[in-house]
Amino acid sequence: MAEHPCRIATPALLTILTLILSAPAIPVLAQETVTGSGTALTGALFEIQSPLGDPRRLRLAGLLVPPPGTLCPGVAPAPDWECGTGSQLSLQDEMQGETVICAIVPLRAPPIDPDAPPDAECHVQTRNLNIRMLETGWAILRPAYRGRNAAYDAAEYLARRTAATLWGVIDRIPSDPDTPQ
Repeated sequence: MAEHPCRIATPALLTILTLILSAPAIPVLAQETVTGSGTALTGALFEIQSPLGDPRRLRLAGLLVPPPGTLCPGVAPAPDWECGTGSQLSLQDEMQGETVICAIVPLRAPPIDPDAPPDAECHVQTRNLNIRMLETGWAILRPAYRGRNAAYDAAEYLARRTAATLWGVIDRIPSDPDTPQ
């Protein structure tokens, strides 16, 4: 009797996912790099204070998060919980006391809001913050980014499979949470 195909593919699938998640998420085509200490305003929006300049507001490219103060439903008997604040605190924990290095991601089309902060792919040491927020379930991938970045897709897939954090309450996430409340 032949072995089940899932058993054969599992080690290969894990190897492929490991390679995808360890690869740079977006090619370095950025026009600008911003470096400094970060302060989270939401789970995707933050300010970087560089040693020589004014704070710069950026948004982690491709991420959708609930704004701080958003309540997500708890699983009975647990009460509702502040998922927006949890997402913000998770990003802050990732940046805390570390130098954040962000590459501004060039837009493919003019922004709807010209005053919106630019999208960026950011790292703290070797950790990609965009991927970290997706794989821990504190952010989901914006629909416009799905299928454009294999590492982002893989990180979100793993979080969804394990029902990590926001994936347990996905139907309650606001549709456009770019601005802190």
